[in-house]
Amino acid sequence: MSIYYKRLSNNSNMGRDKNNVIESQRVKWLIIDLNNRLKNKDPELIEFLKNVNIDINFIKEFCNSSNIHHDLQIVMKDGSIKKIEHKGPNINKISSQDKERPWIVTPQLINATCQFTDISNKYAEDYYNNCLPMIINEFPNLPDRPKYEYWKRDDASPNSVKTDFGKALKEIRKNNNNKKIINDIIENFNSNFLKDIEENHPKMIKQLEDDCTHKMINKLKEKHLWLNVFYKTSNTIDTEISNSFLTITPQLIGKVTFLRIKKSKNLHFVIKYRLTSNQNKEFEGQAYLNWGNGKGIANIRWLIN
Repeated sequence: MSIYYKRLSNNSNMGRDKNNVIESQRVKWLIIDLNNRLKNKDPELIEFLKNVNIDINFIKEFCNSSNIHHDLQIVMKDGSIKKIEHKGPNINKISSQDKERPWIVTPQLINATCQFTDISNKYAEDYYNNCLPMIINEFPNLPDRPKYEYWKRDDASPNSVKTDFGKALKEIRKNNNNKKIINDIIENFNSNFLKDIEENHPKMIKQLEDDCTHKMINKLKEKHLWLNVFYKTSNTIDTEISNSFLTITPQLIGKVTFLRIKKSKNLHFVIKYRLTSNQNKEFEGQAYLNWGNGKGIANIRWLIN
C-alpha cells in the first residue's frame, strides 16, 4: 500500500475516531449532569421523567450502557434497567420533533450492510458484472478488477475502499468530469435495476419486507426509551434538558410492507408500518440502498427509517 493511500485511510479513521470521542464525552457529561440532578431531586428532571412514567424516587443511578454504542441506562432501585437510545441531532431540528417516531430527526433508524437482503446481494452482483465493465471501458488505465468475492468483501463492504482497483477509481472520481461520467453510468444502471426488481422479482421485494420487519423489531426492542439531545454544534458536549426530548421507544405493530419504488436516480423503496405510539396511524418510511463512501466506490448499505 502506498504512503498516499495509507494517509487517505488514516484520515477516514481519524474522522470516525473524532466522532466516537465526542459521542463518548457527551454521554459522560449527560451521566454526570443527570446524576447530579437526581441527587438534588431537580424539578426539571422530575417533569422530564414523568413524561415516560418514571418516578425519580425509584431511580438508583444513571450510567453507561454496557455495549459499544454511546447510549445510557437507568438503574432502578429494584435492580431493573431501563436502556436508553441516545441520539444527537442538529439543534435546528428541535421544532420538528416527532413523539410518535423519534428517529425521524436522525439520518436513519437502521444502517444495514450489503448482506442484509436479497435485493442488495443482487445489486452487488449485477453492478460488478454489468456496470463496472462500462466504467472500466471509460477508464482503461484502471488496475485489474479483483475477483467478485474479493471486491464484495473489500470494497462493497462497510468502511473505506480497500482494493487497488477501488482506490484508483476513487482517485479518478475526484475529477468533476470523471465523476459525472461515473455517476451517469451508475444512475442509468440503478434505473434499470429498479425496473427489473419491480417487474421480475416480487419474491425479493417480499424478502425485503420480511428482513425490514425482523430488523426493525429487534432494533426497537433493544431500548426502552429514546433520548434525542440537541447540541448547538457537532463538537458541542454539554446541553440542557430543555434541549432534549425523551419518549418511550415505539414498537412495531404487525409487519413492514412495501408501498412503491420512488422514481428517482437512487435506490428508494418506500415502505409503510404501524407503531404502538399511534396504532391508528400508518407511517411511511424508506429503505434506501446507497453507497456509503462514494457512489460506485465503497460500502453498499441500507439506510432504513
